[in-house]
Amino acid sequence: MKKRDIWISVAIIAAVLILMLFSGSSGKGQIKIDAGEAEASLRLRGGWSNSQLIKSKTESVILRSEIYKPVRLSISMKQDGDTWLLYSSPASIRHSADCC
Repeated sequence: MKKRDIWISVAIIAAVLILMLFSGSSGKGQIKIDAGEAEASLRLRGGWSNSQLIKSKTESVILRSEIYKPVRLSISMKQDGDTWLLYSSPASIRHSADCC
């Protein structure tokens, strides 16, 4: 085989592998948040900078099947004129020398 034929074969194999990678993960799933009377939002980050925001007051969200990592979760509720807020984010969990 000539060197040119080898490079063409490598390119064809690489193209087939890339197509298999993207077409193989075509499964989908649904996520819905039921937070009762509270308002909740969840931000998920998947591969290839894929990010999705899911809110409790919306219908279920359809996502591609892949591994997602939770980035932020917030839950808020108004009761007797007060607003209660629970906020969680990996970036906000830091130890501060000024605290406590």
